Amino acid sequence: MKDLVRCFKSPVWLIALLAMVIAAGCGGGKWDGDPATIPDPAVVPTVSGTNPENDANNVALTTAVNATFSVAMDAATIDTATFTLSGPNATSVDGSVTYSAANRTATFVPASNLALDTLYTAVISSDAESDAGTPLAADVSWSFTTRDSESPIAISEINPDNEVEQVCTNKTVRAVFDRAVDAATIESPATSFVLVDTLNSMNVDGTVTLDDMGTTATFAPTSALNPDLDYTATVTTDVKDEDGNALADDVSWTFTTGDSFCQDIITLGVTKPYGVLSNTGVTLGGGPDSTTGLRIDGDVGIFPAGACIGCDSTTVSGEIEIGNTVASDAMDDLEAAYNEALNRSTNRCTLIDSGVLTTNPSAACGGGADGVFAPGLYWSGTSIEIPVDGTITLDGQNDPDAVFIFQSESSIDTIGGNTHILLINGAKANNVYWVAGSSATIGGTDSNFIGTILAMIGITVNTGTEMNGRAFARGAEVTVQDGALIIVPTE
Repeated sequence: MKDLVRCFKSPVWLIALLAMVIAAGCGGGKWDGDPATIPDPAVVPTVSGTNPENDANNVALTTAVNATFSVAMDAATIDTATFTLSGPNATSVDGSVTYSAANRTATFVPASNLALDTLYTAVISSDAESDAGTPLAADVSWSFTTRDSESPIAISEINPDNEVEQVCTNKTVRAVFDRAVDAATIESPATSFVLVDTLNSMNVDGTVTLDDMGTTATFAPTSALNPDLDYTATVTTDVKDEDGNALADDVSWTFTTGDSFCQDIITLGVTKPYGVLSNTGVTLGGGPDSTTGLRIDGDVGIFPAGACIGCDSTTVSGEIEIGNTVASDAMDDLEAAYNEALNRSTNRCTLIDSGVLTTNPSAACGGGADGVFAPGLYWSGTSIEIPVDGTITLDGQNDPDAVFIFQSESSIDTIGGNTHILLINGAKANNVYWVAGSSATIGGTDSNFIGTILAMIGITVNTGTEMNGRAFARGAEVTVQDGALIIVPTE
């Protein structure tokens, strides 16, 4: 449709007629066929926000640079040619660029840490275009300065948050720094990151590790915490970065445990960037000659063999891997993830009402209103369903690590239209998993779905559904109908 608009140079009133002349047009496009959603070439896109902001100071060396647009953009025009970052003397910074259709946000990730105390300039060029083929009116640029070599360390994130209640008893405690720190100053046997039973003033036995980036320290208790107790975590000024800079002051925070057990994430391995995986084939929209618009904001993989019908650069934003080593590795990791998710049983709660989620959870599943789920593992001996006009809510309880796993011995179905899944209190799409012993049929008109589906057989994502997740089928096709979209979650 974008190319049609360019070809005909038509006024806005004529756009509604373009669907009738696609066969005579001058190219494909990304319109979904609904006159109400025709991209308007009269609307000039703008950059509505950036991170870091213009003239920001003391920016972390590990930062990724984001630009958010006022309208949906053509992902094919958002790349390292149109989104650049440069340092002193206009020296280009190596990196990669991605575009999230869900958030209308482009992200530039530098290939290595930025330099200290350095001015950087980001540019989005006017070659970046909206879905209607309309470019930015002019290049957009903004600048920021990284931190200097003598600035104190800062903690940018803690988990659990301060004064949070009902923290699960197998919780690990995390502190995220604004830069890489010296491992010797925080990893065990150092004593600069401690956890204390507040009431009894007793240190909790555990170990501290640092991630590969050197920015996230995790305190893992040796055994489960006691239920219904207050705990205090402290990171001291003994922690230093590689330049010898310390925290300005000790940082402490408290939380209270509940009596629940946290589920760990399912290991997705190399499957994470995929929106769709199948062992037999994939069908997107109406086929290879259909003007379907974007269907998969992510990668597609098929192994050992099969056709990817309707797959091209207008329907798939990422890579398309069929029958090769890359697809084989992804399928291996899918099988491992499926088995891991299927075999989870610790603290598993049985759903009632034949797995109809709008009338769950039972009191044994954490209580709460019907259709509201706490983090946990839920199982149905039959199917799992969200009925037409049904809405369920996944409550992260202010824990960004909260995991939700739904296991069905047979199918997973969201029946008909107007079905919705809501995330509240820190719940994340990347931490929601649906395990189907057979197949899955998702959504319909005005519906959404959230989470990664791991199905033994096939998956259909119905017209009118926006899915923030992944559709992985071990034993049959994945079909994503016209007017449906799968967006691989970024967090």
